[in-house]
Amino acid sequence: MKVLLLDGDTVQTLSVAFSLKRINAYVTVFCKHRLSYGFWSRYPDKKVLVAHDYDDGDFFDFLLDFLSTDQQDVIIPLYDESLRFLSKNKALLVNHGVKIAVADYQKLILVQNKRDLMLFCEENNIPHPETISLHPENLRFAADHIGFPSLIKPDVSSGARGIITVWSYEELLREFNDALKNTDLCRYRNMSPTQGFTTVPCCTGIATAFLARPLW
Repeated sequence: MKVLLLDGDTVQTLSVAFSLKRINAYVTVFCKHRLSYGFWSRYPDKKVLVAHDYDDGDFFDFLLDFLSTDQQDVIIPLYDESLRFLSKNKALLVNHGVKIAVADYQKLILVQNKRDLMLFCEENNIPHPETISLHPENLRFAADHIGFPSLIKPDVSSGARGIITVWSYEELLREFNDALKNTDLCRYRNMSPTQGFTTVPCCTGIATAFLARPLW
């Protein structure tokens, strides 16, 4: 089996390539830089330097040219940008005889936005964290309903970026007002155990955030 890994510059390239080699896969990595994890790792069988960004139309042409001379069985993304690229172009790439290890784009967009995902769960009776939309006039109600300590977490984020711990209503008010500089509205999510799930409070909007009760 031949597997192409995108974003070979990232540290996760090491573990993914190592695991693939254990099942005797032939691993190729696309890297943007020589000074990167994938390019100097001993696990990939082939390293390819790529000069194009994923939102550059030339990258799609570059990838098709590569596949025309070195057909792959599977392409796996290792970071957000390559994940979105493969998801958007999944149908086109599948037509070239390669499997794409990502969800369809509409599903990807749904799960990447926590507000939309919670609404989807609510509409389909799927157990999910309880959420309350936050506005300047309902912060007290939301705080009384959720309690403290809680976490403010951006609605669309990764790698624990933007998470803030709040221990009181006053701290919530201060952090919420700061968040409004980059956020139109917020959602509040409870984080008490419910039906096997851990629920969290949150703020959501254009750059929304969760307010979540930690488990400690």
